[in-house]
Amino acid sequence: MLVLINLDSAAERRRHMAAQLARAAVPFERVGFDGRTRPAHDLDAWCRERFGNLTFDFDVLSGAEVGCGLSHVTAWDLLRGRPRETACTVLEDDVLVAPGFAAAIADLERTSSFDVVYLGTSSRNVSERRRTRVGSLSLHAPVGTIYNTWGYVVTRAYVERFFGTPQPRIALPIDHFLGGRALRACPRRLRWM
Repeated sequence: MLVLINLDSAAERRRHMAAQLARAAVPFERVGFDGRTRPAHDLDAWCRERFGNLTFDFDVLSGAEVGCGLSHVTAWDLLRGRPRETACTVLEDDVLVAPGFAAAIADLERTSSFDVVYLGTSSRNVSERRRTRVGSLSLHAPVGTIYNTWGYVVTRAYVERFFGTPQPRIALPIDHFLGGRALRACPRRLRWM
């Protein structure tokens, strides 16, 4: 299953991604939560209503960062609602889909030897990686923090662990949270090249 993070206001990006994913023969669902103009108390109320005890640190995060985090968490929640799915691919709306993308995500979604595999990132640790194999794919295990999440495959096991954390709290931008800076519910991470 693939979930595209795309705001209602970003119609051109949506068209571009839909065309790329159609060429790759990958169906998708879209989520996008725009937190830029909503007051913190509205964002918090929506989050608690939808996700129970999950909170965001509004003293640290901007409304846009909370909205982005809610978009990703909503994608994870879609996975939770589909018991037959073992993983979910989450893509931002400003990426280029590489040749072999459909086969790679299909392979990644069938394995459970990781929590998150990045499908492309920029990071400060490019030279500090260990090669590893997952299925037929050769991946890099990053050493240190990843700072951008353009796309990733997340497993059901991680999503269940995240939502099962007592009082989960996100106090970092979601890419930093997933990238290794989370203190609780931190995922095991790999990177597809």
